Amino acid sequence: MGWGPPSMVVSDFSLRGGALRANGAVSGVGFAFSTYQTQEAQRAQDAAENAQSYSLQGERTPERVVGALLENIAQDDVPAFCGLLDVPARSDVVRAAGAADCPGALAALRSRTSNPQYQHLDAPTVQNGSVWLTDACRTAWATPALGGQALGRIEVRKSAPPGGTYFISRFLPC
Repeated sequence: MGWGPPSMVVSDFSLRGGALRANGAVSGVGFAFSTYQTQEAQRAQDAAENAQSYSLQGERTPERVVGALLENIAQDDVPAFCGLLDVPARSDVVRAAGAADCPGALAALRSRTSNPQYQHLDAPTVQNGSVWLTDACRTAWATPALGGQALGRIEVRKSAPPGGTYFISRFLPC
């Protein structure tokens, strides 16, 4: 909602005793500012809900995470791609792609390669306590077009119940 047509503000002026007075002009400005604040608050809430919904996604096994990451790039699946990444991992991907946000990062990665190989990957996964480390340094993910060597090793964690799915918590260099 914006300022509206000028006639709305002009109609709030009156002439009394030879002086022009504004009856509602200040409240009109206040209303427009209040509407702007409400819209900004809604955008912030929507962004928080999107980030939260991303965190509810995951894979059924830790070994499946790298293949899913590449498959989501190939299929241009923003919710699945961003949902596979925890906040630190998402920040790494956004930075590596030179994008402003996760959907922008996916678009940038897709523009570099539209169909990365995501089946039969040479990406061994080893459990180390409560985390799994996947060496994706010999996959399409670690090529310069995608994550690169700086993001070639992947730390995977399991989400808390009820989901209990696996997601990328952070990236490590090859």
